[in-house]
Amino acid sequence: MEIDQHIKSWYAQWLYIEYLYSKYAGRYHLTRATMTALDEIYHHEDGCSQKDICCVLNMPKQTVSSVMSNLEKKGFVYKKDSAVDKRLRLYYLTQSGCVLCEKIIADLDKIEFEAFNQLSKKDREDFTRINERLTQLIEQGMNGGGNNGNTR
Repeated sequence: MEIDQHIKSWYAQWLYIEYLYSKYAGRYHLTRATMTALDEIYHHEDGCSQKDICCVLNMPKQTVSSVMSNLEKKGFVYKKDSAVDKRLRLYYLTQSGCVLCEKIIADLDKIEFEAFNQLSKKDREDFTRINERLTQLIEQGMNGGGNNGNTR
């Protein structure tokens, strides 16, 4: 297989994974972004800032603010001032948010765990190592470094 075929295959898989997560979120009448925001809060018992959610979603503050406002209106999250930094407001799950996350996020965690568990230990380690290296090389190329003289 030629390099450009590997790139097309990798890109198709990446987009398909995005599709699968969006479809999974849609089962619960959520967007992928909303599900990811809930996932971030669910996995941070000590609260999660809007800045953290913006970083994970790679979305502007205004968009994330809209997502979080919608989750607040639905009664899934609430905001509270940080005990450490009074300028910071943290998001937490409400009781109904916990119930929702126990269903969708905990189930998704199990699905992901089982999928990775079906790979051998070596395949998991190779996958993680290669994925991290590929990400570094793509970032390096996008930042103007690397071997930009090569074309596909």
